[in-house]
Amino acid sequence: MIFANLSLGWGIFLGAIFLVALIFIWALVTINRLRKYDQKAKIAESGIDLALTKRYDSLAKWFENAKKIAKKETEDLGKSFLFPFKFQENTTMSDKEAFQEKLCQTELGLKSLTENQADLLNSDSYREIQLEILNIEEHLQAARRFYNAAVTQLNSLISRFPQSLVADAISIDKRPFFELGKKD
Repeated sequence: MIFANLSLGWGIFLGAIFLVALIFIWALVTINRLRKYDQKAKIAESGIDLALTKRYDSLAKWFENAKKIAKKETEDLGKSFLFPFKFQENTTMSDKEAFQEKLCQTELGLKSLTENQADLLNSDSYREIQLEILNIEEHLQAARRFYNAAVTQLNSLISRFPQSLVADAISIDKRPFFELGKKD
């Protein structure tokens, strides 16, 4: 046998090298998994950004249509809801949730404003905007589910030991979930 002639010292040395090689390979695999899940969460977050931007744009379009019919009421609504804010990318998830809440308040304001405006309710552009908003809401829900699933995978991996040590070493942190309609 080849290994029968090796001394105990060489056996321990080779065993240590083998162990270090295994740990190195495990660390590389773990780093790649963490980066993959982190990247997946970033991509999913961009879907939320896109949906929020589209929602803002569609509400602005609705507002412009309503302004043509109900001038005074839309001035008040524009000052209180729509125009003081605009979506900013690269914000925190809580900022995105707050932005979504402002959009919901704006939509409620627009609904109450336009519910008695027969000219607006019967227009084709109003129906198109309503359909667009419905599609955007579905897109936002899908983006939220995709993002939260990606975050669940990432956070689950980070929360396990010893993967948490590797995550700390390469500065990958847990991410918050995107929640719609949180109750206080």
